[in-house]
Amino acid sequence: MITFLACFTALLLVGNAKNRTTQLSTVLLALSSLISYIPFYGVDRYGVYIFVFFSFFASIETFNSLRLTIGHRVFFFASAAVILLFELMNSMSLFFLPKYPFALLYLLVLAYLWKTSKRKIYSRMGVLVVWAGVALKWLLASF
Repeated sequence: MITFLACFTALLLVGNAKNRTTQLSTVLLALSSLISYIPFYGVDRYGVYIFVFFSFFASIETFNSLRLTIGHRVFFFASAAVILLFELMNSMSLFFLPKYPFALLYLLVLAYLWKTSKRKIYSRMGVLVVWAGVALKWLLASF
């Protein structure tokens, strides 16, 4: 349910982005978050990998922005890297690392960025909402 709400909210927030690439990355990330729930044609097996790919696409896309600072760009790239780490850990069963500290840290940094630099990150809120949905899902699954 959290994923569906995050996807729907991200698709509503696409209009905030003026850059075509930002709009495309937001839509692709939102739709790729739903692929894991589609059982047709065996696509759900590859949903995790598609989501990780578009997470990195969305994070690398922030390097096109002149408004975002280096800290913002590092936050976007680190968020995609953490998603990659946990999705690979789940698929390969290498070792166990609790997800809730990273989910809490993401939500705290997102709240801080919203408070301090709302105007700079407003065009990328669709991407941040999808990742916040993932963080909430991890947080609720751990308790």
